[in-house]
Amino acid sequence: MSEETYRYLGGGQGRVALPEDMQETYGDVWDLRRYRWSGGENWRAQRHQESPLEAVEFGVVDDYAGWSRPELMWDWLREQAEAMQAFERAATDRSTA
Repeated sequence: MSEETYRYLGGGQGRVALPEDMQETYGDVWDLRRYRWSGGENWRAQRHQESPLEAVEFGVVDDYAGWSRPELMWDWLREQAEAMQAFERAATDRSTA
C-alpha cells in the first residue's frame, strides 16, 4: 500500500486537504478539518447547525475531535448521517401519530 501524499493548506498549523469527495459529500452539514501532526492525522468535525437535544438518544453528536484515519472518518460521518435520519423519522412518526 502506498503512502498517501498530503496537500498542506498553509497557515502553519499542519492542516491538510480532505480526502477526495468528503467535502462535497458532507460539507453542507459539517465543518471538516484534517491536520497532519507527528506522523498521524487529527480530525475536527463540527456541525454547521446544532442538532436537536433529543437527537442525542439516537447517537447524534455535534462535534468530534481526535486522531483518526480517512476510512474511519468516512464511516463515522455515514453513521452520523444515519443517526440523524433515524431521529428525523422518529420525530415525523411522533408528529403524525
